[in-house]
Amino acid sequence: MKSWNVVVMRNCLVLLLLLIVGLLAAFPADKGAYAISDNITPSSPALLQDDAATYPVMHITQEQKRAWAEEAEHAPLAPIDEGIRQQLATRTQGASFSLLSLIQYTPAQQNQVSCGNCWVWTGTGVLEVALNVQRGIKDRLSTQYFNSNCTTCGASGMWACCGGNPVRFVSFYNNTLHQAIPWSNTNASWQDSNRCCPGQPCGNYTTSVPAGTISTTPNYPITSIGPAQAISTHTGNEATNIANIKNILNQNKGVYFAFYLANGDDWDDFTTFWGAQAESVIWSGGYSCGEYYDLANGAGGHAVLCVGYNDDDANPANHYWLMLNSWGTTVGRPNDLFRVPMHYDYNCADSDGYYNTEWWSIPVTFTIPVASTDEIGIYDPNTQKFYLRASDGSYTIIKFGALTTNIPITGDWDVL
Repeated sequence: MKSWNVVVMRNCLVLLLLLIVGLLAAFPADKGAYAISDNITPSSPALLQDDAATYPVMHITQEQKRAWAEEAEHAPLAPIDEGIRQQLATRTQGASFSLLSLIQYTPAQQNQVSCGNCWVWTGTGVLEVALNVQRGIKDRLSTQYFNSNCTTCGASGMWACCGGNPVRFVSFYNNTLHQAIPWSNTNASWQDSNRCCPGQPCGNYTTSVPAGTISTTPNYPITSIGPAQAISTHTGNEATNIANIKNILNQNKGVYFAFYLANGDDWDDFTTFWGAQAESVIWSGGYSCGEYYDLANGAGGHAVLCVGYNDDDANPANHYWLMLNSWGTTVGRPNDLFRVPMHYDYNCADSDGYYNTEWWSIPVTFTIPVASTDEIGIYDPNTQKFYLRASDGSYTIIKFGALTTNIPITGDWDVL
């Protein structure tokens, strides 16, 4: 009887071991937030799957990265304001500067989730800053409006969740949208968070909001936008690179910052920094300098909005650029912000010689409401400001009260 019990116990242990092996085979070890799904071919132009789907990255092909790098190389340069340049050059100590107060956003809702349209969030942030500066309107603008209309304007002729760059952002506004609309409009709030690019296992490859269901009233007409302008940061002189970026920010313009990491390990380092560190910590990693851009191993790019800088510390290691992300919030990041070092290798490039960081400006002019030709001024109830038309047709803002409708202002006015 005793030997029979031993046999039974031994057989049970064997069955248990077989069961454990089977379970391990059915549930493979975690590949990390930026591992590549086995059913995606490395040559696919689609945005590859992030297992966690929490920190989406534009996993564009090497050919697409090269094409974008060449667009940046041949783009017009962002104009440098000479007065600001001289002011910055004569500064004897550092300073802190931020445009964040010009932007209306809710950090927890500033979240792509699974859609790879960071380029849309970043470009929209540039527009939000410009809207406030030019018209005095602090309003959250719709990224969903762009997403719902952009069915083929993204990377490789695919839709917005497949990635893009400032050139495509500008082109789509110029050719299709011509206006920005508030997030608060009907169906204009962000709703494509569970959508992704074809090739991802999320299963939702098109927008969840048909473009025609989004209300475009009210709206903010755009007189002109673009072309996208590269900020000169590959001069070989770090001080000049930094001064050029500061110059654009001090013109009260948001800056589009794009960076590319060569593989999943480098992205794991960054996402660990994002998820585990506080907003006060400066990113200490690198930008895959000299590394092969390995799409099959998780390479990709990301775009964020640079809203300011701080270099008032005596130690240059503590100088940083302030970035607004579109990955929502964490315990340590209640404002969706992070810091990148001001002093880094701006000429950092992949093994093929294509730069891994890009700094852009997107010039945009919002239309100021105009009166009929026989009126010399109007009141805009959205801004609670009066606009007086000068002889050259331009409008100057004055403010002296608040009315409820657009009212012509007549009289003999001298615009200074």
